[in-house]
Amino acid sequence: MDILGENILHDLLTRVEKPGRYVGGELNMIRKNPRETELSLCLAYPDTYEVGMPFQGFQELYHLVNANPHYAAERVYAPWADMEMGMREKEIPLFSLENQRPLTDFDILGFTLQYEMTYTNILNMLDLAGIPLFFRDRDEKFPLIIAGGSCAYNPEPLVSFLDLFVIGDAEDLVIPLMNTILEGKKRGWSREFLLETVAGSNPAFYVPSVWDKKPYPVRTHIVKELQPDYYPEKPLIPLIEIAHDRFALEIQRGCTEGCRFCQAGMTYRPVRERAPEDLYHQTVQTLRNTGYEEMSLLSLSTSDYTGLEPAIRKMLPVIRSCHVSVSFPSLRLDSVNPELLDAALSGKRSGLTFAPEAGTERLRRVINKNIRDKQLFDAFTLALEKGWKTVKFYFMVGLPTETLEDLDGIVRLIRTLHDMSRPYGHIHINVTLSSFIPKPATPLQWEAQADPATLQARIDHVKQKLRIPGIKVMTRDPEYTLIEGILARGDRQVGHAIYRSWLKGSRFDAWSEYFDMDRWMEAFEESGISVETYLTPFDTQTPLPWEHISPGVSRTYLLKEKEKAYREEYTQDCRDGCTGCDVCDFTGIRMRTVDSGTVRTFTKAENPLPIRSLPEQSSERYITRLEFSKTGLMRYLSHQDLFRLIHRSLNLLRLPVRFSEGFNPRPRISLGYPIPMGFEALSEFADITFNTPVTGLMEKLNSVFPPGLRILKTQDVSKDTPSVMQATCYLDYEALFPEKVHIQKIKQTLDELAGMDQWLMTRHHPKKGNKTIDLKPLVDNFTINETRQSIFVRFRVQESRTGRLDEFLHIIFKKEDLPPYEGRRLKAGLCTDETADIKV
Repeated sequence: MDILGENILHDLLTRVEKPGRYVGGELNMIRKNPRETELSLCLAYPDTYEVGMPFQGFQELYHLVNANPHYAAERVYAPWADMEMGMREKEIPLFSLENQRPLTDFDILGFTLQYEMTYTNILNMLDLAGIPLFFRDRDEKFPLIIAGGSCAYNPEPLVSFLDLFVIGDAEDLVIPLMNTILEGKKRGWSREFLLETVAGSNPAFYVPSVWDKKPYPVRTHIVKELQPDYYPEKPLIPLIEIAHDRFALEIQRGCTEGCRFCQAGMTYRPVRERAPEDLYHQTVQTLRNTGYEEMSLLSLSTSDYTGLEPAIRKMLPVIRSCHVSVSFPSLRLDSVNPELLDAALSGKRSGLTFAPEAGTERLRRVINKNIRDKQLFDAFTLALEKGWKTVKFYFMVGLPTETLEDLDGIVRLIRTLHDMSRPYGHIHINVTLSSFIPKPATPLQWEAQADPATLQARIDHVKQKLRIPGIKVMTRDPEYTLIEGILARGDRQVGHAIYRSWLKGSRFDAWSEYFDMDRWMEAFEESGISVETYLTPFDTQTPLPWEHISPGVSRTYLLKEKEKAYREEYTQDCRDGCTGCDVCDFTGIRMRTVDSGTVRTFTKAENPLPIRSLPEQSSERYITRLEFSKTGLMRYLSHQDLFRLIHRSLNLLRLPVRFSEGFNPRPRISLGYPIPMGFEALSEFADITFNTPVTGLMEKLNSVFPPGLRILKTQDVSKDTPSVMQATCYLDYEALFPEKVHIQKIKQTLDELAGMDQWLMTRHHPKKGNKTIDLKPLVDNFTINETRQSIFVRFRVQESRTGRLDEFLHIIFKKEDLPPYEGRRLKAGLCTDETADIKV
C-alpha cells in the first residue's frame, strides 16, 4: 500500500456506503511492483465500480498490458459521493485499486468513453487526482490523458481536457502506443514532441493539439481478426455484487443488420466471427479459472453468428456440468430456434430480451429493422413453450416519421402478446421505452431530436394503455435524453458547458439521485449554447463537428441510408451482399464468418480440453464445517459478497458442491450470523455440503482465496448436525478506540446500566421499519481493557435474535458523542457442552 496506511484507508472506508468498491483484491487480480516495470497505465472508468467492472474492453486491455513484462496496468473507478467527500476532507488523492498509487504516479491515464453522461465524472476524477483539467495546463510531470470507446467518434466536447483519443479497436494498438511513449520517456521528449510523434504513428490516434496546427487524416482502426490472445483466460472476478456479474464471451464483433439509429452497428463494421473452437477453448479455461455461475454470449446480434449451433453443441456439456446458465444480450426475432433456447435452459434461467424497436412494420422499415409481427409472435410462443416466465421487449419513441399509429402499434403488440401468454400461467412482460437520440456516425445523425415534453407525452400515451397486470413498462425521464443528445452531437463549445456544469456540482449524471437539469441549463446558457439548436435537424450540406474523424462508413453511404429511411426502404443484410458502406477493402478488412473459409471451422477431431464434470446429485451428502477468519481488506465484503466468493472459489476448484433442487438451484453453503461491514472476524464458521467426500479442503481454498480470507480448520460433521446459525449460541465483539477515551466515565456508565431492568432502544430495519427492543437480555457480559482501550461484549443468541455492537455502544455513548472505534468480532461461539455457559 503505497500512499495509504491501513488505518487511514480503514477510517475512510468505514464511512462509505460500499467500501468493497475501493479495495481491489479480486480473484485473478494482477499486482506488479511499480519499481520492476518501465511504463504504467491506469485504466479509468468514469462510473462506479459496479458499472465499470463488467466492461469487456477493460478486461482485455488489462490482460494485454499486464502480459507484457515491461508494462503494468492498474484500475480506478469513479468514487461515489460519500467517498469523494471523505477523500477531499482528508486530502487523499484518487488512487488505483492494485497498489493504492496516486494517479499522478502513472505514465498514462486511460479513460473509457462508453456513455456521454459520464463526462463530468472524468473532470471530477482528474480533479480528485490532483491533475489539471485542461490539457494546456499539464506538463511532463503529469500522465498523458487518453481516451477511447464508442463516444470517441465525437471527441470534440472533451478535446479541451484530454491529450489523445484512440478511435476504434484498441487490442493491437495499445502496446505499440505504449512502446512509443516509453521511447519518449527514455529519450526525454517534450510532451508536445511526444504527442506529435504519436499522432504520426497511426491514423487512429487523434491528437487535437496536433490536428489543430496541421490537420491530418483520422480514421477508425479495425482489427482484421479477433485473435484468441486478446481475451484473458483468467479475467478479474469481483468480490462484490456488480451489474452483469457473469462471464462475457465475445462470439463476434460487428453487425450486418444496418439499423439506421444504431451507432455500434455502423462503427463496429465489418462482422468478424470467432472460430467455434476458440470459443470452446476460452469457455473451458475461463470457467476453470473463475467459478462463474452465468455466461453471456456477447454480440450485437448473437443469433446472427453463423457458427452458433455447432458452438453451443460443443460447449453445452461443459456449461451444464458447471451448473452455468447462458444468457443472450438480445436475440433477433427471426432467428430464435429451439436449440438456442435449450442452451439458455442449462442453469439458472434469466429473462429473454427482444428488441422490435418500433410498434409497426412501417416504422421498422424506416429504421431498417427487418422484423415482421408474425416473427415476434412465433418467437414469443416458442419462449413460452420452453417455460420462460419473464420476457423483455425494447421499443423507442421519438423516431423520425413516428405517428400516433406507431405508438398504438406498440400497445397492440404488447396486448396481443399478453393475451397469448394467458394459457401459460403468470407471465411477466417487461417493456422498456427509450427515447431516440441521433448519434454520430449513423444515417440518422442529421435528424431532429424530440424535446422532453413531446417525448413524455408519447411515453405517457403508451403507458396509460398498458396498465395491465403482468405488464411492466419502464421508462427514463426524457430530460436525460436532451442532455445526452447535446453531449453526443456537441462541438468544443459544449466542452465549456461540461466544465461549468461540473463546477456547479454535476456528478454521476446518469444516476437519477444526482442528475440536475437546472445545473445543465444554467451551464448551457452561460456557455452561449442554444438548446433548441440541438433539437432541430442538422444541415446535410454543413460539415458536422465530428466529420473530420472517419468511422469507416462513408458520408455518402450514410446520406443514402437517410434518404432510404424516408422512402421506407429496407437495405439488405451485409451477409446477403455488399451494401456499399465503404468499410471493407476486401483484402485485409472484410467480413469474416465461420462458413466463409476465412475463419477456421470446428472439426470433430479436435481434442477437447479436460474439465472435471460435477457429479450428479447423490443420495448421500457430506458436510464439512469450516472455521475461518476475515481480516484486512476482506472485512469490507458484505455477507452476500462472502457467500459469492466462497461459491466461486469452490467452482474454480471444481469441487462437487451439492445444489438445492428446484427452478434455480443454489449451492448448499451455510454461513453464520452476518459480520458487520468493516469488522474483522477472527473465528467464524460455515458449512458446505458436497456430493462426495473432499480431502485437503483447507489447503485448496486457501490457495485461491484473496489475502485476508483464511480457512483455519475444517471438520466433517454428520448430516444431523445443527446448521451454523442454529448452533451459534454467542457472539464475542471488541471495540478498540484509537483515540484516548475517558475509561472511568465509561465504567461509571456501565455500572449504572447493570442496575437497570431494561436497555430499551430503537432498531431500524430498512424494510420492516423501526422496532423497540430490550438489549439487556441479549448481553451476556462485558468488560473494559484499559491497556488496550477497548470494550469487550458477549451477546447471547436467543431464538435467532442477538445484539449488535453499535447498539451496545450507543447505550454507553450518546450517538453524537460516540468516538471513532475499530470493531472486531472475536468469535462466533457454537453451542457445545463445554462452551454453552462460558463467561469471560
